[in-house]
Amino acid sequence: MSQATFWLASPFKDWVGQRVLTLSWEGSFTVRSFWERLGVEHPTLSRNLPREGLTDEAMSQMVAVIMDGEILSLDSPIRNGAKVDVLTPLSGGAK
Repeated sequence: MSQATFWLASPFKDWVGQRVLTLSWEGSFTVRSFWERLGVEHPTLSRNLPREGLTDEAMSQMVAVIMDGEILSLDSPIRNGAKVDVLTPLSGGAK
């Protein structure tokens, strides 16, 4: 059985009710699987996911999921033993 630890920034931690989650799974587990699972287990989170559904474009407006320093897409696999950060996206810089 595989497992990973997810660190949730606000507002995700508020919607789920905890800052750190350790999830286990069998087979493959992607970022999309993560959101689908949390949406079922945490209705408050589900109500705050994009109305457009789980698309890379919609999700990139509200979250950056980072593993090993890389921002993941919805279809990116989560590796066994990973530490995954779930953050609000950053923007800015000089124009």
